[in-house]
Amino acid sequence: MKKCTGKSHSEWYRLGLVFNLERRTVAIQGYLSSTQVFSADDFRRVFDGSRTDRNLLNRAVRNGRVDRPRRGLYVSKSGPLRRPRH
Repeated sequence: MKKCTGKSHSEWYRLGLVFNLERRTVAIQGYLSSTQVFSADDFRRVFDGSRTDRNLLNRAVRNGRVDRPRRGLYVSKSGPLRRPRH
């Protein structure tokens, strides 16, 4: 007899993807809060260079949490040298 877990295989798979995305998002936020300036190569060395990680970095640029002064160079607005709030 099959054990009933309440969720289908596809539901568990989607939950795993969501958990993985959240874990990657938290890791990238931690990196951005601890690193002021970094290159695309630095980012690829820390993370595996997956499409998900690049998309999360691009989303941070679009949302204004990271500046890209020139191609391949990034400046985090939440890094250790951020301006104090008034």
